[in-house]
Amino acid sequence: MAVGPFLSHDTGFASLLSTDDWTTDAYYAVLATHSESPDRSTQVDYEDILEECADGDYDQVALGSKTCSVDGSNNVVFDCGKITFTSSGDISARYLYILKGTAATPANADEIIGHIDLDGAGNVSSVGAEFSFDPHTNGLFYVPRTTAA
Repeated sequence: MAVGPFLSHDTGFASLLSTDDWTTDAYYAVLATHSESPDRSTQVDYEDILEECADGDYDQVALGSKTCSVDGSNNVVFDCGKITFTSSGDISARYLYILKGTAATPANADEIIGHIDLDGAGNVSSVGAEFSFDPHTNGLFYVPRTTAA
């Protein structure tokens, strides 16, 4: 399994960096199967995720322990706690999406912040086991220090 990087989606990422607050606003994660076709410019909100996981042990998960800090390399690091979709169940998915909104009541207009390819080739699965994603030690994603033109 080769977990890919966090890939920002244009509209949601712009909102995050301009008007939203990572640490106080509600964000959640959803899973999509390998049939999904992520598109960072045209997938804007929840209703654009067409192949969301439909497994019985799956549900959207609210992000917890969100932090925003500066690391030793002067990157602005956005992080969250481990995202656990099931602690003992059956789930198959390839993509993990991060959206702004409430997991308990997702709305079609909830903006997509970005997505992660969990495998690079196909679905990853849990069979009677935990299905979770724990961000890297350097955060879910980061924004590097800017440079002059």
